[in-house]
Amino acid sequence: MPTDEVTERLAEVLPTGEGGSVTGLVEFAVSTRRLTSSLDADVPIIAAAVSRAMRSPEEGLDSLEARLIALLSSEFVAVREKAQSLAAEGSLILTDARCITDLRPIFGTDGSTHDLDGFLIIHNLKLEVRGSSNEPIYVVLDHDAIEALQRTLERASLKEERLKQLLQESNMRNLSVRSGG
Repeated sequence: MPTDEVTERLAEVLPTGEGGSVTGLVEFAVSTRRLTSSLDADVPIIAAAVSRAMRSPEEGLDSLEARLIALLSSEFVAVREKAQSLAAEGSLILTDARCITDLRPIFGTDGSTHDLDGFLIIHNLKLEVRGSSNEPIYVVLDHDAIEALQRTLERASLKEERLKQLLQESNMRNLSVRSGG
């Protein structure tokens, strides 16, 4: 892919402003590294494109490119990029959730609006996902479904904590990707 086209694509995703954090730099490097695969470009071409996209002054441009090549070629960034790519392999990725609770009146069966027989409590779990259609998913829940979901999520959380402990005890890196949302 030509460097100018890579530069244009990078200009759309590069962080703006100054005072970025190390976490932001790592996220930037991992995302940029992912571009090397999707754009079928090698690291030096990406580094040159980043330098152009950042509109760096010509003075010191070679130094910036050299640092970018070192960063994007690092094993740490490559492994993080692979972990993020594997984490995103699912068909839908949860980006946000909200539960909307309604109280709905139940009227008698005779068609009259005067005979209020009771109320129904309904919970609508709204799941924002990234995937095929990117449309929110709504799931109706009752009290029992909420308890079952809470038990399932608590078990998942406990399993995650145990696995983190095992990783730490075996001196293995945890490359889990946090959604950040």
